Amino acid sequence: MFNLNQINDTTIETFEKYLIKNLWVEDIEFPNKKIKLFRKIIDDEEYSLSLPAKSNFKDSHRKINEAIEILAELKELSNQKLISEVWKESNNNVFILNKEIETNKSQKDILSFRIISKLSDEGIIPLEYGSNIVEGLKKLILSAIFNEEHPQPHFFRTNKNSHEKLSRYKLGQTAFGSYVFNVEIDNYMHEQLQINENEIIETLPEERKIIKRIQNGIYNIREKDMDTLFENGYKKGLNANMCDALLNFNLENYDVKIESKVTWSDLLPRPDDIKEKVILENKDFYKVKILSEKYKEVKSIEQGIRGRIIKLINRKDSQGNSVERNIVMQTEVEGKSKNVKIELSDVDYKRACEAHKQDQEITISGELLKEGKTWMLVNYKDLKII
Repeated sequence: MFNLNQINDTTIETFEKYLIKNLWVEDIEFPNKKIKLFRKIIDDEEYSLSLPAKSNFKDSHRKINEAIEILAELKELSNQKLISEVWKESNNNVFILNKEIETNKSQKDILSFRIISKLSDEGIIPLEYGSNIVEGLKKLILSAIFNEEHPQPHFFRTNKNSHEKLSRYKLGQTAFGSYVFNVEIDNYMHEQLQINENEIIETLPEERKIIKRIQNGIYNIREKDMDTLFENGYKKGLNANMCDALLNFNLENYDVKIESKVTWSDLLPRPDDIKEKVILENKDFYKVKILSEKYKEVKSIEQGIRGRIIKLINRKDSQGNSVERNIVMQTEVEGKSKNVKIELSDVDYKRACEAHKQDQEITISGELLKEGKTWMLVNYKDLKII
């Protein structure tokens, strides 16, 4: 993370393009050639905005930040939203700490799984084994996405939201020698950077949290004892579903070990709390199998609840597509009135809207769990309007 006064990701050129697109006009006759002055009339009042002519001037950081603050105030946006607007409309040319990085939309984080075995010495593997690995990769990432949102030892199925997020992960080309599966991960810069209440940029987006869960989870298999893993390993690492996915990488009668490595995109600063390379030895697969079995012994509690909907949440992406449809339901949990959050399908969300409009109660069943201070019902079924 880095402070707001260090930001110069928004280059002079990118910022100029944004101003021109928003009808600011450069005063080309302005006498100070170290300054680029832009003017615009808003509600019959003329405003001016200055930028340094070059990015390597000593005060370039300050000038850009001042421009961000002025524009944000004029547009009645937060600094964060203004920065997001500029990045969205840019051509992905960015500056980070005075170092220009030429970027394009193809640059991504890459999570690589290398199969190290005599089986793959010539850069080929059996088709059936390769199919098992691809299926394992899909299960691993999908399970990590769901478990990042709802940490639990074992779940029966993921939700629609997790499957939608899976589309950001793509299978890339493999490398010769041993055998490498590359998972390319889309970066959406304007969705990833967030300014917290201390004016600090936080740069660990959701996709990198998934990488962190997978990498640190594999690392912990080798470094931590079974009791420690069973007690809390699933909270920030592997759960039973992710363990089962890793078992797809094992092949009976062969000594196989897996090297999982991250190659970071230049679009964001490199995180310092994620293992960039971890290795799962052949003997570790047995530990993965036992951990999965122990987690599955922890039974999820499925129960029905009844109450009224007190809040509807329909979050959309930048293209206007719904990416999250939740309701908050007031009901009784453990003898006390609690608010329970539930993610619904498109059809059931419309039914829930009708029930809310008519002030009708609903009943619904699923796995009730608590995440922090929030109660949630996952893997729901049988929504009924009373």
